[in-house]
Amino acid sequence: MTGSLFLNESGIREVVRTLAERIRTDYSGKTLVTVGVLKGSFSFLPDLIRELHLDVEIDFVGLSGHALLKDLSRNITGKHVLLVTDIVDTGRSIAFLRDHLLRSGPESLEIVTLLDRAHRRKCEVAIRYAGREVDDRHFYGYGLDLNEKFRNLPELRAVQRDG
Repeated sequence: MTGSLFLNESGIREVVRTLAERIRTDYSGKTLVTVGVLKGSFSFLPDLIRELHLDVEIDFVGLSGHALLKDLSRNITGKHVLLVTDIVDTGRSIAFLRDHLLRSGPESLEIVTLLDRAHRRKCEVAIRYAGREVDDRHFYGYGLDLNEKFRNLPELRAVQRDG
């Protein structure tokens, strides 16, 4: 396996538990609609919602660049929405999704990301819940891919980016 270990399974569980604890406190007594960003959130989202211990609805959106490949299948008007993503880099994609979802009139909308590259932001986007601040390496495993492979790894690994 190429790359170095960044977070093992227990390390990921701890990050997820910490995020879930904060979210659970903020949304206590409320129903929360979680919106997973495909494909990267497919491992993170189920682990996160299992730790929330809240009434949770689940939906997904798919994005390629700034093109929406899959939109919501439910109405989020007047609901508390949590946009769940694997990694936020420049912020452009997540800002596009945030703005798209806000047009539906949710009661609230916050963002949770497993990994955050805040130092690379190109547009303003508030990340309410960030698991780990990361550098410019490419991360894969636990839902993140390396050339569309390795999403199924139970840990997160990292390789240096080319260029």
